[in-house]
Amino acid sequence: YNQFSGAAIPQYFLQRPKSTLA
Repeated sequence: YNQFSGAAIPQYFLQRPKSTLA
């Protein structure tokens, strides 16, 4: 089972600061 598949991906980035996405 991949925890990073599906909705787990957006939830992971929501916990990170937006500066990490840039």
